[in-house]
Amino acid sequence: MSDLPIASPTPRSRRRLVFIGLAILLAAVLLAVGGGFLSGTTTRARQARATVEAQAREQFDLAIEDMSAGRYSFARQRLEFVLSLDPNYPAASALLEEALRGLNSTPTPTGTPTPPPTATLDLPHAEQLFAQAQQQFSDRNWMGMIQTLLLLRVDAPDFQPFRVDGLLFTALRNQGVALIDQGKLEEGLYYLDLSENYAPLDSHASQRADWAQLLLNLYQAANVYFETNWEKAVETFGQVYAMAPFFRDTPIKYPAALFGYGEQFMQEGKPCDAVAQFQAAANLQPSNPDYSDELARANRDCEASRPTAVPTATPGSETPTPSPTP
Repeated sequence: MSDLPIASPTPRSRRRLVFIGLAILLAAVLLAVGGGFLSGTTTRARQARATVEAQAREQFDLAIEDMSAGRYSFARQRLEFVLSLDPNYPAASALLEEALRGLNSTPTPTGTPTPPPTATLDLPHAEQLFAQAQQQFSDRNWMGMIQTLLLLRVDAPDFQPFRVDGLLFTALRNQGVALIDQGKLEEGLYYLDLSENYAPLDSHASQRADWAQLLLNLYQAANVYFETNWEKAVETFGQVYAMAPFFRDTPIKYPAALFGYGEQFMQEGKPCDAVAQFQAAANLQPSNPDYSDELARANRDCEASRPTAVPTATPGSETPTPSPTP
């Protein structure tokens, strides 16, 4: 992966909440998975986890908006909610500390209202954070860079806003691509979605996002078909295996789907069709005795089902009958 130069972000007035699109995406994923991936408790548990993740992401992004606008009380409530859902949520603890610091530094009006004091820019502190973010860029520490830039935006929102937002885009973009490369597709797509709040994705990042989304869609569809439609499960897991052979439980479920499809052929009295499925499963997991045993049985049944050839006499090949001697 090649790192982007610092991009020129879109103006602040053009920013939008990326979670509108993300919520639609998550809803579509849940709808696709809900068709029959797993029944009962397992399905409900997965849906609950997805809902919790969506809520945490939405509230975290809204907390950033609140912090930028100086709404520290709202930001604190949102971040405390996020941490109640996921105590290890990235950057949430650090941002909560900044929100609390902002609350403590905000004067409480008593008696006759007085004009609020004019905020002063702590230039040395802002420059220190900016330099720290640049060093993290050099170190390819994207998550640390994101946290530093968020703190800088909260502490000094007027400090070089376009350069800060450009760095934030780059950090979010690179973190997203890195997570996708590590197989953490949902997290990677989340960071790439956030980065598009500042600038459009380059072709490489966009291709990685498309690849990750396609792989997720195929994997989810394959799990829907697993044990309900062996033919489709084999076809779809085959596509997943071609894209990422070690993605999650694909190395186990793909040969299992092949085996299930072979068993279906055996039950239908088609052992010769079953041979190809058992052979493919055995090739993927040669140490699995069930696959090799069923392959041997299918081969025997296939041979036994072939019609036995009956030799036919060739014209002119009859043995001549000797004539009696006079």
